[in-house]
Amino acid sequence: MKQINPNISPRLKRIGLHFSFWLLYVLYHTILFGYMRQDFLHPLKYELYDLPVKIAASYFVAYFLIPKFLFPRKIWSFAATLALTLLTASFLQRLFHSQVIGRFIEPEQEYFTLYPTTGLVFKTVISIYPIVVLVALIKILKHWYEQDRKHQNIYKEKVEAELNYLKSQIHPHFLFNTLNSLYALTLKKSNQASKVVLKLSHLLHYLLYDSNKQTVPVEKELELIENYISLEKIRFGNRLDLSYNFKGSMEGTEIAPLLLLPFVENSFKHGAGNQLEEVWVDIQIVIEDNTLNMKIYNSKETSLQPNENAHDGIGLHNVNRRLELIYGKGNYKMLQEDKGDRYLVELQLKTQSITKEN
Repeated sequence: MKQINPNISPRLKRIGLHFSFWLLYVLYHTILFGYMRQDFLHPLKYELYDLPVKIAASYFVAYFLIPKFLFPRKIWSFAATLALTLLTASFLQRLFHSQVIGRFIEPEQEYFTLYPTTGLVFKTVISIYPIVVLVALIKILKHWYEQDRKHQNIYKEKVEAELNYLKSQIHPHFLFNTLNSLYALTLKKSNQASKVVLKLSHLLHYLLYDSNKQTVPVEKELELIENYISLEKIRFGNRLDLSYNFKGSMEGTEIAPLLLLPFVENSFKHGAGNQLEEVWVDIQIVIEDNTLNMKIYNSKETSLQPNENAHDGIGLHNVNRRLELIYGKGNYKMLQEDKGDRYLVELQLKTQSITKEN
């Protein structure tokens, strides 16, 4: 059997919708005027007589005048051609009444034997233009809806592309720092190198699989941070004084992946990583009332100028842009503060609560 053209079904549906619209229009007028006159036959006949001209005028305005003049914002041209269209349609309708219906179908009716005059033409305009205006409004609203949906899809695709680009920046940036640590350990022939490889494998699994999701359970993000901290402990050894505290409930709470790691990473790379003596990092995370609060203090070399230690790597600029795209302004607050011998980064983020199905 030959394959059915996939465009046939949408076309039939479109034809059915148009047919239903005009059928409802005829029934509405028939019932309205028939109920007023207690005679439904004559209103039905009059609507059927006038229907071809009304359909032609409506579709001419909707599918020619509006796209050609109104959408390109040629308002005066649209108004002039619309008026001319209604006058022409009214004249043709009156001509059809007098020369066809009045002569061949219902010659006994004086109404149909009248020749089209200027007054009758303008009077007919009043009977034609409401349905033309209605069809035109439907066309305009449909156009606006389609344009709005198109713009939303374009914006969504743009945001998704930018988010994917930002994520792709995080991966090599993070791996570069971790591999540097592993390289240093292999040079020292440290037994810790194997532990670093194991931790790194867990981190890569998260980066390759979980980070592709829109949201992840917050415990997975915190587990990623803990693995990263373990790697930094191995790298810094006894030089590092680390404090990591978590408070609150993680159950049913989700956030966008790879949001918290760059804050922790930058505290080591741009703060502690620049110091030769003892360094310290204090990480505090609290989740309460659907809000995640994270504060990270790290020691910094006081001899560095502010612009030399501004935590301005890819990480924080990256995550700040992702926060803006994913959560929007008002749903998060990010603070960076240089306090001389230490640096503070603070994040307040509204989390998403996930209800489990029974």
